[in-house]
Amino acid sequence: MTNKPVAKTPDVRGALELILSRYYGDADYTMYEAISDIQPLIEAAKTERDELQQVFDMRWDADMRAIKMWQEGHPERKLTWPDHADLCCFLLEKLEAAKAERDEYWKDKITTYITSDVRKVDK
Repeated sequence: MTNKPVAKTPDVRGALELILSRYYGDADYTMYEAISDIQPLIEAAKTERDELQQVFDMRWDADMRAIKMWQEGHPERKLTWPDHADLCCFLLEKLEAAKAERDEYWKDKITTYITSDVRKVDK
């Protein structure tokens, strides 16, 4: 059994084609060697699949949370899913409202603090 290295290729398909061309074109390259060369490719493909699934699941969950917020904000359209543009506009409006609420809260806190300090100084 010869232990010829498989040339590194940027994609699984290219590496697989190289392995198969060696298997069919090289009498010294056995089925066992081809399978042992293919095994890391399979593991790499599984790892990539799992990573892509994780990214998809995170995006899906975020989209579902956003859609649920949109539906709660539009009770008359509870069974409707917004298109992406409507959803983005809705979320940006919610963000602006939250910022305005935060700013108003801190404005009141600072005003109260300054006013109470001024009263202490006046006494």
